[in-house]
Amino acid sequence: MKKLLCTAAMLAIFFALAATQAESEDDYTFISTPGGTRICLGTWIPPRTVGLAGECQGEIMTFSQLSAVSTKQSADRLDQVVLSLEALDQKMAINNEQISRLIDATVSTQASIDRQVSQAGDFLREAIARRFDALPKELLSNESFKEALSKLKADILAEVEKKFPARQSPPAK
Repeated sequence: MKKLLCTAAMLAIFFALAATQAESEDDYTFISTPGGTRICLGTWIPPRTVGLAGECQGEIMTFSQLSAVSTKQSADRLDQVVLSLEALDQKMAINNEQISRLIDATVSTQASIDRQVSQAGDFLREAIARRFDALPKELLSNESFKEALSKLKADILAEVEKKFPARQSPPAK
């Protein structure tokens, strides 16, 4: 009887030591089993009595399996990030092209406006000169009057020059 009691105690101790022991982490639990450490991905329900196995409500994996799954998920996420960055790069290239076209159009429009303003100034200068040149000879016979008209013409042309500067010729190549 002693021998049977001793054997039963030894078996109880063996089962207690061999029974699964779990250490809980964030989303997984490490389970020590006689076959090695396993990982419960889900909810781990510990055994209620010594010698019985606990229950994993989810998947049980080894470290190498978990590492492979984790590597695959990381690679998939990295691929998603790369695809997102490529899409962003394409959109930025399109935006840069549109901005470049907008800048070109703005420069072209500004050059056109500058030409029109310069042409308007040239037209004003020519009109003023024609009008003064068309004055009757009788008005210009008086030297002081002729001098006053020349000064008036110069003043008017100076004001036109302030508002509409004369076009500068591009430098010769």
